[in-house]
Amino acid sequence: MSKEELNQLEKSELVDLVYDYWNQLKTQSENQMNDKENYMMEEYGRIKMTEMNKSWVLRQRPVGDLKEGDLELVESPLVPLEDGEVRTRLIYLSLDPTNRIWMSDVDGYLPPVGIGDAMRGGGLAVVTESRFDGLKEGDIVNTGLGTWSLYSNLPGSSLNAL
Repeated sequence: MSKEELNQLEKSELVDLVYDYWNQLKTQSENQMNDKENYMMEEYGRIKMTEMNKSWVLRQRPVGDLKEGDLELVESPLVPLEDGEVRTRLIYLSLDPTNRIWMSDVDGYLPPVGIGDAMRGGGLAVVTESRFDGLKEGDIVNTGLGTWSLYSNLPGSSLNAL
């Protein structure tokens, strides 16, 4: 539907359209989750939902405005922590104009995000697990330039509690 057609809709029609689209996405997401959960149960036994990560992954270089298929929310098992690392849960993600540049194939002050890689961005996070003496569970940290992921394993020496 074009922008002109959307502008012609009554408010109730627009609400119905958004509601229908949301339900389609929700159903699609639930079906994908059921497929992934069944696979994970067959391969690895029962895995708690808290042991899964979610990351926004670049699937293709956007042309014009972002559209469905440019990014994908991908679930994956959490990676075990190594000595000196902390696991953080993102609580604030900074979205900046440079995110769009990183999605393109244009060289900038940082290279483009690779197709299949999690989008990068800065944020604030809470430490959920630590194998680093300087940070403990519950500490709030600036992640620096991390990824658009719910959880990240980061080197504790690069973080400071706020």
